[in-house]
Amino acid sequence: EFSNWQSVKLGAGVRTIDITKKGRYIFACVNNESKISVIDAISMKKISEIVVASFPVGMALSPDETQLIVTSQGKSATPNSGNTITVYEVVYN
Repeated sequence: EFSNWQSVKLGAGVRTIDITKKGRYIFACVNNESKISVIDAISMKKISEIVVASFPVGMALSPDETQLIVTSQGKSATPNSGNTITVYEVVYN
């Protein structure tokens, strides 16, 4: 039984997550706030945020982890929102 769980608050509507192969970084879609949060998986601290098209729901790292592909849904209450696929270059420090 594991009881030492850690968490990090990212905002309203966290949806899809993806993690790098070595488990160092976590990427999370924050749907209601139209952003992607990047978390250091060791410290569980948010290290970056990326503003994205409203409202991100799907996401995946490319096999070589150099691109982050994000899909954003449209909402009828928000004209001209979402309905996009965006590819971001990922640069690790």
